[in-house]
Amino acid sequence: MSPSSAPALDWTVDQFEVWQCAEDHLLSAQAKDTWQVPPQYAARAASVQRAVSLIQTIRVRAATFHADVSAKQPEKKTDFDAEYMAALLYHSLRAITYDSLSPFKVLLAAYSAWRLIQASDPVSFPTPTNQGAPQLSHNPASYIGQS
Repeated sequence: MSPSSAPALDWTVDQFEVWQCAEDHLLSAQAKDTWQVPPQYAARAASVQRAVSLIQTIRVRAATFHADVSAKQPEKKTDFDAEYMAALLYHSLRAITYDSLSPFKVLLAAYSAWRLIQASDPVSFPTPTNQGAPQLSHNPASYIGQS
């Protein structure tokens, strides 16, 4: 095993691009779909694949819970994506301030926060390639039944 593929070095500059790809997928309309590590990163990114799968499982369960509560209490119905992404943005921004995080985790938290802000207003925050920001599905039912 080479040093750059060691699990202990999972959050190094060598891993940043694959974590960015994972983040972009999780904010895309295909977030509920199975994600595969891009081939150029496959040799050193098994933990990224596991993290994406875990995040997707948590989202499915959160969306299911949200839908159940909304069905039982229609007067309290809210937009799942708006609430989930707002909480995710809050915690991403908070993570930037943690002294215990490595510089690369802080950088990824900043990137994640930027992508969340970008996803919330694609007109004001175009991507560097001018392809527009990712669009959130705004359909909690799209997460339900996926695992």
